[in-house]
Parts: sequence; structure tokens; C-alpha cells
Amino acid sequence: MIVITGIIKLSSEQQVSVARSGLIARAERSAKDDGYIDYAFSQDFADPTMIRLVEKWESEEQLQAHIALPDDEFSELMSNADIQSAEIIAYDTDSGRVLMRS
Repeated sequence: MIVITGIIKLSSEQQVSVARSGLIARAERSAKDDGYIDYAFSQDFADPTMIRLVEKWESEEQLQAHIALPDDEFSELMSNADIQSAEIIAYDTDSGRVLMRS
């Protein structure tokens, strides 16, 4: 499994508001791709100009196929957003353990 975590820091809460619908649409489109497990964006409580993301994919090959799919709406959103910084990291893992379940 591939787990991706990321942080996208925007210039203002207004920029986050502008990006919100495009990010939701991206997650909804991704859910239709082969190998999709999970894709989520959230606004950081401590810093409302920061968006956190988590993705899970069954394999590297399926992730690469997802990345290769054209997504003009998402590309336009990212090129027009006032991004202050971004870091997205992929982890290849076959292990995990439940820390909490209710």
C-alpha cells in the first residue's frame, strides 16, 4: 500500500475557501480510480491557512496511473492558488496497526 501525506500552506483563509470545492472534486474523481483506498483533505485547526492531505493507494503502479490522468480543473486550481509552501510525501508500507477503534 502507498500512503501519501501532505501539507499545503496557502496565503490566507480566503485562498483555502477558494480551493475547497476544487479539492473536494479532486477527491471525488480520485475515488473512481483503480487502486483508490482513501483520499482526504482537511483544514488544520491550529493554522486555518494550512490544508493537510492523506491518500491511500493499493500500489505504486495504480498511484502512477492516477497521477498520469489529466485533471484540468485540479491543475488550474493548483496553478492559480497562492501557495506559500507545500510538501507531499509518499510512503510504501505493508504494515499498520490500529491505535484506536470504537
